[in-house]
Amino acid sequence: MANTNTICHKCKREVDISQVRYIPKGNDEMEIVCMACSGQQSNTQVIASKAPTIETTIPKIIPEKPKKEEKIKYFCGRCKYKFKYLPSSTTKLKCPYCGKDDKIMEDKSDAGTILREVSNPRFDEARLF
Repeated sequence: MANTNTICHKCKREVDISQVRYIPKGNDEMEIVCMACSGQQSNTQVIASKAPTIETTIPKIIPEKPKKEEKIKYFCGRCKYKFKYLPSSTTKLKCPYCGKDDKIMEDKSDAGTILREVSNPRFDEARLF
């Protein structure tokens, strides 16, 4: 059987290799230190000292964020630009692209509405442009 003892660099005692820790010393060197010098317990002592504990959990109370006001979709009939506008805004409702406010309409179309209109046999393509 091979010798499994080594010398601690701090206390200079001979200890079993299973009872040492390697601690960085400088850039490329490691220092061999026994458990007593490093302040750590051996694995068998750690396992024996860990007794099951009962933890009581307190539910975390997360404050609710205030609901953001929904932006309304608009469509500029002049330049065909779609945009959203917050009704509580202090700025005047106008198209952010062309700057005009005379042909602004609320855009109530969504994908489902557009597909239903296009699939309708009486659909007028001229309405799109």
